[in-house]
Amino acid sequence: MTAVTNGRISDANKEELAKIGPKIDDILAICLASFDNLRDLGFKFQYEQAAEKAAYQRGEIKPDPMVQLTHVLHRMVDLALGTAKAVYDQTLAEWRRRKCEGERRSSTPPLASSQSLTSPEVLRNSSVEDFNEGSLAWVERGAHLSLLSLEVLSSILLAHAALRKGLQKYMLDYNVLDFLEKIFSMERDHELSLFPEGFKTECMRLVANLAHENSDVNAALVERDAFLFSILSATRIDEENPGMVEWAEFAIRNICESSTSAREKIRKLSPQGLTEESRAVLGGRYNCSFSNAGKFQIQASK
Repeated sequence: MTAVTNGRISDANKEELAKIGPKIDDILAICLASFDNLRDLGFKFQYEQAAEKAAYQRGEIKPDPMVQLTHVLHRMVDLALGTAKAVYDQTLAEWRRRKCEGERRSSTPPLASSQSLTSPEVLRNSSVEDFNEGSLAWVERGAHLSLLSLEVLSSILLAHAALRKGLQKYMLDYNVLDFLEKIFSMERDHELSLFPEGFKTECMRLVANLAHENSDVNAALVERDAFLFSILSATRIDEENPGMVEWAEFAIRNICESSTSAREKIRKLSPQGLTEESRAVLGGRYNCSFSNAGKFQIQASK
């Protein structure tokens, strides 16, 4: 890990750090109680924490508060992002299995909100049988872990202003954009049946925080046309992801602020037409069209 000594430990965002701690504890506890690759992620986190602590106690490493904080945050990124990736892969396999079997989506109702999730204590104490792939407990465990992991990743980027760029790069090197691009391209049924309400909002929040004053992240984003267009498309209201419009607007602002290529690419876009949802809202009461310059035109039907 790269040692970063810029800044003072007293300038750390104590409010965000206070949010991160309990969430990491929950992620770690659930991972360690699992019987799949999530447990390996939990063991790795514990081992690295213990190894560094032992090195400090033996005097092999001279404690530096900023370096210590950086290392801890890196380990938290490894745990949270690794968990989010693993859960996505598990849900994708389950969704494909259900699709192949022709199961109805209603057989496992979508989670209405993060408040409907089973508590961490129940998730930790459930039996092995409860967590058979595809079971309700298995789905809720994944949904809970996904939401917690995304919340942690966003908070980590706010933990200390002096460490933000290094943490953004660390996540970029850990292929966070690959993960987020998969999330925004997944089928709607996959999202609704296996992820909680607001999950994509948290993903968009992470995109906005990653893109904040970071030209490397934004350059990488601009090269991903499908991902960039997904961010632009997120500016329309999604009832399953309240607040995503606002975070998408923040993300676009941050991307364009430090990327000339992004501004140019977006400027050259032209409207392709109205979505079916927009047509339904208009209800045939208005005639809509686009001018040659791409300006939206609307006129009341006669």
